[in-house]
Amino acid sequence: MFSQNKKRNYESLGDSPLLEKWLEGDKIAGGVLYLRYHNVALAFSLGRLSTRDEGKEVVADTFYRITLHIEKGGKIRNFKQYLFASLRHRISQKWKQEGQHRKKIKTLPITHIVEAHEEFENEDFLQRLTEDLTENQRVCIELRLQGYNYQEIADRTQLTTVQVRGYLERARKSIRETVSSQKKIS
Repeated sequence: MFSQNKKRNYESLGDSPLLEKWLEGDKIAGGVLYLRYHNVALAFSLGRLSTRDEGKEVVADTFYRITLHIEKGGKIRNFKQYLFASLRHRISQKWKQEGQHRKKIKTLPITHIVEAHEEFENEDFLQRLTEDLTENQRVCIELRLQGYNYQEIADRTQLTTVQVRGYLERARKSIRETVSSQKKIS
């Protein structure tokens, strides 16, 4: 009972306060962060790996390694950045094990835009979210979700910040339309 109330109170907190509590040893705060990012991390991994099982394995391993890091007294400043950096590292390790140095990204981690958690598990739905996006829109969205600001995205893509903002806005609009049409169907 106490844990459920505590969990409910924690769900309204931002990442930084939850991370601080987790670093102080509060495992419920860690659990809330896990629940908050598990599906997004899974979608991120699925876009880069061959099978769903590989994606689940990478996500589980990444969260396990983060937990070990925290239990050993390691510090993390920004949980989301640390999570995605860890995921990228673990995915590249997986590719090296399989002899794949680079893989074309087909699906992007757009799931945080979708509010209904049950839709996160539907790979076809994730594919439909990005199929109408241009290549520039996909790249800008992916970099933004990885934590890059507009200027950093512009530097990496050799676009202007105005172009980056435009691509992101059109991508968000397209995704919102896809999500709303999907919700009307269901």
